[in-house]
Amino acid sequence: QSTWGESLNSKMMSKGVFAAVLYGSLSVVLIMFNKAVLSVYNFRYELLIAVAQSLFSLFMLSFLKFFNFVQYPNFTLSNAKKFFPLSMLYVAFVFTGLTSMAGVNIPMYTTLRRLTIIFVMLLEYLIQKKLPSPKVRMTVATMVFGSIVAGMYDLNFDPYCYMVVFLCNFFTALYLVSVNAKSKELNLNEWSVLYYNNLIGLPFFAFAALIKGEYSSVVYYTHRGDFGFQVAFFFSVVLAFALNFSIILSTSINSALTQTVTGQVKNFLSLVAGIIFFSDFKYQFVNALGVTISTAGAVWYAVVKYEEGQRRQKA
Repeated sequence: QSTWGESLNSKMMSKGVFAAVLYGSLSVVLIMFNKAVLSVYNFRYELLIAVAQSLFSLFMLSFLKFFNFVQYPNFTLSNAKKFFPLSMLYVAFVFTGLTSMAGVNIPMYTTLRRLTIIFVMLLEYLIQKKLPSPKVRMTVATMVFGSIVAGMYDLNFDPYCYMVVFLCNFFTALYLVSVNAKSKELNLNEWSVLYYNNLIGLPFFAFAALIKGEYSSVVYYTHRGDFGFQVAFFFSVVLAFALNFSIILSTSINSALTQTVTGQVKNFLSLVAGIIFFSDFKYQFVNALGVTISTAGAVWYAVVKYEEGQRRQKA
């Protein structure tokens, strides 16, 4: 029996490691392809990217449901109405995320996006009166300090793009705090959340693209016949769904602590890859020092969360 139990635990651990590695890898690769589309090929049609990603996600969800790989309830107008506010937050953070990535280099983008946790902490305190431990607050303060130092000496500093990043952080935090409560209220699983977000978000992305004139102006986009752009755009669309799939898979198998640690590792790998593969990061000592301090704070945060989780398990 002990041998069978050990074998079962080993298989579960292997699945967990695979799911975490898949989530981390896809996240890094998606950032690279999004950045290539938006910056290298200067495809400044963020809403069309969102439209394509939503269409592909809905197609894949329908395909997987048809063959019973995933399960989620059929569409109801009642659930759609209740889910509408959450889906609007999804639309907001997807759009601001793509928009800000176009104008900020990946090391700074990763550094600034870490500050989402401040908004999460603030919202959790205001809504749930939940306050993190002093150690967690210290790690977050370190991330904030590093980000401020890095931002002050960013040679590519763009106030508009920085503002959009912080808007993205706010919308992401509001979404993260709201999604669990809404899912439990409606008794919907993660696939349902993904389904309603894309189904409700799609017409808003499409209409906004029409208002912005992206359909008419993309006809004149100079790189549309470039094979490199076509490959980058294809993977930008496909990997958006693959990443969501891997997040749901990893969340269902691994603990929140594993997700936290994986998130910090993939952020570090994204930072390094951004320096290596893209030319928009201009080295400046104090800026690099700030990015390093922020990264150290993120690693410290993951360690503290892991230690707190271990203590809770033993209690």
